[in-house]
Amino acid sequence: MFDLTRARAHPSFEGHQIVEDLCRNQNAIPVKSGHFIPMKTEVIFIVYRGLVKLNTLSPNGDEQIIGLAHRSMPFGLPLTKLNLYEAVALTDVLLVRIDQNQIDQSPSLMQHLLREMTRRLQQTES
Repeated sequence: MFDLTRARAHPSFEGHQIVEDLCRNQNAIPVKSGHFIPMKTEVIFIVYRGLVKLNTLSPNGDEQIIGLAHRSMPFGLPLTKLNLYEAVALTDVLLVRIDQNQIDQSPSLMQHLLREMTRRLQQTES
């Protein structure tokens, strides 16, 4: 089971500032609780506010939760090799959409994504 106390831990100030700047400079995408988040092969989302459940289907069709994305955490099809990968808003969420171009132009964003993807991997392994 997932440790929700760790899942809600606050990101570093620098990481928080990067996400704040992205949210301010781009249109944030609101998604209501319970709705699926449409995924595209070239889009990475960062959670600005809220909690997102990431899941897949087992070979027998059962839902398998593979992670929870919370504040400052990235998710999206470019970050997985799973054929079936869904994201569902567990609360009302606000997302920031980023593309590879933005990542390539910002070493601090790249560093933040690496740090947060490491946290997601550790969460999945636990």
